[in-house]
Amino acid sequence: MDSIGQGQAWFLVNEDQLRQMIVDLAPQVRHDVDIMADLIREMIKIEREKTASAQPSAPISLYLYPGKKKQKYDPDFVGKTVIRGRDFEALGRYGFDPDKRKVLRLTLSPKAPINPH
Repeated sequence: MDSIGQGQAWFLVNEDQLRQMIVDLAPQVRHDVDIMADLIREMIKIEREKTASAQPSAPISLYLYPGKKKQKYDPDFVGKTVIRGRDFEALGRYGFDPDKRKVLRLTLSPKAPINPH
């Protein structure tokens, strides 16, 4: 083995040997990747629990639309909620499903934070 520099050396490997080395190392690499993926999932779970962003559900209180509806697209109900720490506006409108049954359709829209700048 000819030394190129301190800590460096050339190794000659033919293509078949290299292919076999990769095949031999693949199970260990897969195992290591699985361990890292599990670790990352656990870290994300812990962070979500710490920030209370793991909130599985949030209540929405809907109120009749204040005032008179002036446009066809004005909602029948309005409300707000907080989901995973973000404010959402809730709009409810009566509609009909394909079987002509009356349904309440809800739309949740994130409220943009107000910038004091």
